[in-house]
Amino acid sequence: MKKEFINQLITIELDRAKRFDPVWPKDIMDAAGIIVEKNRKLMTACLEVVHFGGSEKNVRDEIVSIAAMAERFMLHFPEYYSHFQARD
Repeated sequence: MKKEFINQLITIELDRAKRFDPVWPKDIMDAAGIIVEKNRKLMTACLEVVHFGGSEKNVRDEIVSIAAMAERFMLHFPEYYSHFQARD
């Protein structure tokens, strides 16, 4: 799969996620929880492929979702970092 196509899939998913849920967590732990949940879904999709003849498309979709949420997390990372500095 070409990098340009991967980036396009991630951008599409990021835009879709922002429309579906425009509010991203202000707390770093809640944001990390979203990534953890996406990883759980990826593991489930992989197990389904290996043991039950699941769809490789589902695995790809979950990977794209993780990448999009990681990007969304990073877009908000400066906000989290400023909270850390405020405590020092």
